[in-house]
Amino acid sequence: MAAFEYIALDKQGKETKGIVEGDTAKQVRQILRDKGMMPLQIETTSGKQETGSKKTSSFGTRLLSRGISSTELALLTRQLATLVQ
Repeated sequence: MAAFEYIALDKQGKETKGIVEGDTAKQVRQILRDKGMMPLQIETTSGKQETGSKKTSSFGTRLLSRGISSTELALLTRQLATLVQ
């Protein structure tokens, strides 16, 4: 499932923003309608993350973002070579 950002009008006509998960934009529109909202705009989050959530970052991304020492890199490379054999 992908995450979609939306802008919609609620029952009182107030504009609301949020994030909903769904398979397609069409499904997200239906979810919003079921909640009594009128969708105005729906976009995929495309790389954005929800506040406080790191679900989209993988182990490799986290590892490279903090850096890796040459000792850790050598150990990782040796272990990977052993697994490949």
